[in-house]
Formats: sequence, structure tokens, C-alpha cells
Amino acid sequence: MQASFGQRLRTPAGSRGSMQPRQAFRNSRVVRVNASANGNGADTAEPAPSIYDGPTKPSAAETARTIAALCSEAIVSTINAGGRPIGSPVTWALDKAGGAFIKLTQMEIANLGKNPLCSVLLQPTAYPARAVASVTLSGKVDVSQSDGDMYKLDIESCQYLGGLDQSAQQEEVSSEEFLAAEPDTI
Repeated sequence: MQASFGQRLRTPAGSRGSMQPRQAFRNSRVVRVNASANGNGADTAEPAPSIYDGPTKPSAAETARTIAALCSEAIVSTINAGGRPIGSPVTWALDKAGGAFIKLTQMEIANLGKNPLCSVLLQPTAYPARAVASVTLSGKVDVSQSDGDMYKLDIESCQYLGGLDQSAQQEEVSSEEFLAAEPDTI
């Protein structure tokens, strides 16, 4: 059997092509490959039983919630006094219920006091999560209510960009789907 680039099988170092069954991972399913008994290279491949009954890839809402849970820093974009958007780095927190909290500076508080609309860009800084996805949450911040220097973002929409296969998938996720999704324990 000739394996394609994505299916190459490796034997343990020093095993000199052991005839023991090996496992290859393809499309999140385990495939057991057995060498032929007569050694002519006509290997057989048969699917092993799967432990998954449903989809193996998390939904966009679940991935967006996972990315949000992983991040502690973000970029908040507000509208300044001149009517132009401005992005600023901020500290970010997400509670277990999906409540979004942003630590704001005086400039952001002033901007949000005039126009409460903002967006928050979340992208993990550590690889491989950075290659997985980014999330933009849009909503409103009421600067008259705070918990110390943290202000709550009332999420109105979520834009998910990315994919577990890094396919540049872009999908709008409703705030209800985002808040109801469970983050993946990575």
C-alpha cells in the first residue's frame, strides 16, 4: 500500500518494519492498518470502531466560546470623538455564564460614554490556538455600571473566523448560541 503525504505511516525507531498493526489518524477516525500475511505489500485498511456517535468537530459557537475562554487579552474598538474607529489593547475576562468583562482606560470610557457600541477582537497568543481561530464580539457597554475597573459587554453578535482545519471559515454566531455553548476543555 502506498500512503499519500497525509497518510504516511511510521514504524517505531529501530523496529525495522515490524508487522504489528499500526494506527493512522485520518479525518478524526482511527484506521487500523495490517500488513499482508504474504509480505507482498497488499496491505488492508479497515475502520476501527469509533468512540464518536456525532460530529467530531465542534460547532462555530463552541469554538468561539473556547477561544473567548482562552484569551485574557483583546483589542477593543470604539468610536472616538471625531467619529473614527480606534482599537486599543485591553484585559479581558469571561465568566462561566459567558458574561464578558473588559478593563477599560479613560479614553475608552469617554468614547463609550458617547457611543456605547464596540467590538472586541479575541485571538489566542499561543500556538497552535492562534492558528485555530479568532473571534469578534460586538455589543454595547454601559459605562455607568462597573465592577471596579471592569465593564460588562452586552454581547449582541459574534463573528467567528477560522476553523480547526485552518480553512478560513467565517461564520456569524448569534449571542444566544455563543452564550449557550460550552467551551472545550483543551
